[in-house]
Amino acid sequence: MSEPLVLRLPVELFMKIFTFIPRTYLFDLSTVCHTFHDLAAPLIFATFRFHPGVYGETSASGTCLRRELDRLSFWSSDAIAPLVRKCFIWLYCTSITTDSIESSTLGTAAFEAVSRFKHLRTLSCNFGNHKVEFTGLRVEGLADLQSIKINAGILAPPHDPGEPRLEIRHFAYTEIPFLPLSRPPCISLLDPTRLHSLELSYFHPHGLEHFLGDASTIAPFHNLRTLHISFRDTDLTHIHAAISPFPSVCELTVHIHGSCSAEVVPTTPLAPHLESYKGPAVLLPLVMADSAPDKLVITKGSTTQVLEALRAAMHPEFVTSLSMGVKLNTDIRQGDVLQDIFRLCPNLSRTSLEVSSDDLPVVTDGGFNTITLSQKLVEIFLPLKELETLVLQWRLGSVIGIVPRKSELEILLRSRLPALQYVFFVDTFGLLRY
Repeated sequence: MSEPLVLRLPVELFMKIFTFIPRTYLFDLSTVCHTFHDLAAPLIFATFRFHPGVYGETSASGTCLRRELDRLSFWSSDAIAPLVRKCFIWLYCTSITTDSIESSTLGTAAFEAVSRFKHLRTLSCNFGNHKVEFTGLRVEGLADLQSIKINAGILAPPHDPGEPRLEIRHFAYTEIPFLPLSRPPCISLLDPTRLHSLELSYFHPHGLEHFLGDASTIAPFHNLRTLHISFRDTDLTHIHAAISPFPSVCELTVHIHGSCSAEVVPTTPLAPHLESYKGPAVLLPLVMADSAPDKLVITKGSTTQVLEALRAAMHPEFVTSLSMGVKLNTDIRQGDVLQDIFRLCPNLSRTSLEVSSDDLPVVTDGGFNTITLSQKLVEIFLPLKELETLVLQWRLGSVIGIVPRKSELEILLRSRLPALQYVFFVDTFGLLRY
């Protein structure tokens, strides 16, 4: 690569050069040029980030606009555009449409550049509360595109029910604002035969249901296997209505910001083919009623909730991987809940526990110390004869001194659990003795 081209590179590329090139080489400009040439394809140009800021977006002319347009021109050139694999765009002050009156000069230029990234695989866009048309993204001709993520834009429904649908494997639409109720709904912009993974979270209470539409619109998405979905202050009925139209889902992740009422538990199946669930314990009665997932990651809720759900489950013995949070006193020292959970799941091969302190005294009680904690842990894990991997994440703060050494605990566990192969300690505060 010639020296003049190197000197015209955008600033962010020089930062990457200084990151990847050994410091001793930076004194020799010719070495920098040659090394940059070697690194260019796999590292330097693989990711394009475009964040002009409010002033850059709203400038109708001048140096700021010219600089951003020059950057887009460089990245969309014939030499560079084919090397881009990931693209991140932040535009907060403009609509993205095919109408030049609605879309700004910079917005139009940004997605004109995107249309030239012929090997692009991932596109992530952050928009303000402005209109976004799929046609304005200019991605129809990108055969390698696998994933699109849109944050906060007001997604426009298709103008014509028969217009071509976007053929991608993963689609994420987060912070969904208010969407006008439309027929067909916005989800019909996606090709149901190709969509494999869907991630949704809403800001407006009706954003999610207006995006999905009714069951008849969702029904063709029979190839969807992974669903990540977030709710705000909701109930089990609302959650069931959003998830149950995707009966083929195998991997389900649910986030709930706020409260979730469990007064009414729907009786119809939620996801009968579920293999993996990550989310709060309050949903377990729904998840476990008509399915037998082998992997559970409980992000919120008590061990008592987990135990009650497993007791009512169809096949708790099918669970082979379980991750959840526990309390040092309530769950490990004083209660038998954990052991009852493990008796219901005797085929666990991997268990991960995040151990946090609670309000009960520990340090002042001489009857509970490093030795007794080790013995209690061994007793708790005894039902797990198939356990191969154990992860203990300690979040104990000032009482971290009660935790036994990993090597000593591992010896005790291996003497009673013949299948155990790996024991991992994760120390959140960096205070453990290994």
